[in-house]
Amino acid sequence: MSLHPLAHYPMGPHLKVWLGVKAEAEQLSDKNRNEFADYVLKFGEENGLSDHESLVNLIDELVSMDHPLAALKLIDMNLDVWDRGDFRGALAEGIAAMITGELPRAELSFAAANQVAPEEPAPYSNMIEILIQDGRYEEASTWADAGLNSNPNHYRLWELFLALSRIHAQTEEALAKAVFEKAQALSSWAGTSLAAEIDPEANPSAKVTLLAPFYNAGERDDEFLIEYTGALGASGDMDSIPQILWAAERLSSRELPWRLYMHASQAYLALGKFEDFQIMSKKISSLHGVPRDVLKYLDDHLKEVMEEQSKTPNTVPPEVETLSH
Repeated sequence: MSLHPLAHYPMGPHLKVWLGVKAEAEQLSDKNRNEFADYVLKFGEENGLSDHESLVNLIDELVSMDHPLAALKLIDMNLDVWDRGDFRGALAEGIAAMITGELPRAELSFAAANQVAPEEPAPYSNMIEILIQDGRYEEASTWADAGLNSNPNHYRLWELFLALSRIHAQTEEALAKAVFEKAQALSSWAGTSLAAEIDPEANPSAKVTLLAPFYNAGERDDEFLIEYTGALGASGDMDSIPQILWAAERLSSRELPWRLYMHASQAYLALGKFEDFQIMSKKISSLHGVPRDVLKYLDDHLKEVMEEQSKTPNTVPPEVETLSH
């Protein structure tokens, strides 16, 4: 029995079902990529889709597989079932259009997605990028204001606000002031942190001073805790970092981000608390999504700890297990 022509091409589960592919993917090349796009479009011409949700699933996967043009063509083949009133579909169409340079279509799609779900940050950030690229700075600023009002701690929106502020700010001090004033108006820790980073007169301790009130007021967002403990580490306050982690663990029933544990492990290492560093390193190795280079970093430092301990008289080196990669 011969294999399906796309048997070895990596693809998402909805595309596999639609195209009738059952074999597991094994290889990928530019030739395969072109053949895949051609096959999908030919198959699409011969096999129309009857509902919007199925089409959105395929478009999502095509975009994630870096086939935005094929995604747009598949939409155009099935306009009778396509609905820009669906957030996921409108966003996927906008991203595909943005990647392929069909910016008017991308604008229409992001505007539609924003109208359906004004609390979602992606349509704002993508629309702002298009408007900046097109030199339409006033419109971009309007979208930036609306986006930050809806998502005051979204990093990408703050980066875009910074890019827009650079157009008018004469100095780095003025730029930092503009970001800080906007952050204060929105009670945004993310904007406050960014202002401290770009302020040429600020130091690591200044950033801690600016972020501490948010923590004291009860801010416990994961990204905030990572930012705050990072600032504490940069300012040399290593003792506070594990305490913040312990408090977060007590309040949370879910797995905390590995970067928060990483900051605690680095604090222990800086404090010379090698057994605690070993325990924390082992904990990090059990968490989800930890990059391999981070595990290697911890392994290397565990070995250094062993070597240093073995050179110290009257000291029994701790038993160290290397981390699984």
